[in-house]
Amino acid sequence: MEVNISKVDLAKIIDQTFTELGYLEGAKDVKRTIKSEGIDFYSDHWRVSEIFRNLISNAIKY
Repeated sequence: MEVNISKVDLAKIIDQTFTELGYLEGAKDVKRTIKSEGIDFYSDHWRVSEIFRNLISNAIKY
Protein backbone atom coordinates (compact mmCIF):
# COMPACT_ATOMS: atom_id res chain seq x y z
CA MET A 1 0.00 0.00 0.00
CA GLU A 2 1.41 3.34 -1.02
CA VAL A 3 1.10 6.38 1.23
CA ASN A 4 1.18 9.83 -0.40
CA ILE A 5 2.00 12.50 2.17
CA SER A 6 1.10 16.09 1.36
CA LYS A 7 -0.41 19.16 3.01
CA VAL A 8 -4.10 18.44 3.69
CA ASP A 9 -6.89 21.03 4.03
CA LEU A 10 -8.99 19.54 6.83
CA ALA A 11 -11.84 22.07 6.52
CA LYS A 12 -12.19 21.29 2.82
CA ILE A 13 -12.20 17.53 3.44
CA ILE A 14 -14.86 17.85 6.16
CA ASP A 15 -17.07 20.08 4.00
CA GLN A 16 -16.67 17.73 1.05
CA THR A 17 -17.53 14.74 3.24
CA PHE A 18 -20.75 16.37 4.47
CA THR A 19 -21.67 17.12 0.86
CA GLU A 20 -21.03 13.50 -0.16
CA LEU A 21 -23.07 12.18 2.78
CA GLY A 22 -25.94 14.62 2.31
CA TYR A 23 -28.19 11.77 1.20
CA LEU A 24 -28.21 10.25 4.72
CA GLU A 25 -31.28 10.98 6.82
CA GLY A 26 -30.41 13.64 9.38
CA ALA A 27 -27.27 14.85 7.60
CA LYS A 28 -28.75 18.26 6.89
CA ASP A 29 -29.60 18.73 10.59
CA VAL A 30 -25.96 18.47 11.70
CA LYS A 31 -24.37 21.80 12.58
CA ARG A 32 -20.63 22.12 12.36
CA THR A 33 -17.96 24.69 13.09
CA ILE A 34 -14.52 24.12 11.64
CA LYS A 35 -11.56 26.12 12.91
CA SER A 36 -8.36 25.14 11.15
CA GLU A 37 -6.69 28.45 10.33
CA GLY A 38 -2.97 28.42 10.88
CA ILE A 39 -2.78 24.65 11.14
CA ASP A 40 -0.48 22.85 8.73
CA PHE A 41 -1.49 19.19 8.57
CA TYR A 42 0.44 16.69 6.48
CA SER A 43 -0.95 13.26 5.73
CA ASP A 44 -2.34 11.07 2.98
CA HIS A 45 -5.38 12.93 1.59
CA TRP A 46 -7.30 9.78 0.65
CA ARG A 47 -6.76 8.12 4.03
CA VAL A 48 -7.78 11.22 6.00
CA SER A 49 -10.87 11.56 3.80
CA GLU A 50 -11.78 7.94 4.50
CA ILE A 51 -11.38 8.45 8.26
CA PHE A 52 -13.66 11.50 8.26
CA ARG A 53 -16.17 9.75 5.99
CA ASN A 54 -16.44 6.88 8.49
CA LEU A 55 -16.59 9.13 11.56
CA ILE A 56 -19.18 11.51 10.11
CA SER A 57 -21.39 8.81 8.61
CA ASN A 58 -21.41 6.95 11.94
CA ALA A 59 -22.22 10.15 13.83
CA ILE A 60 -25.17 10.85 11.51
CA LYS A 61 -26.49 7.28 11.62
CA TYR A 62 -26.15 6.69 15.36
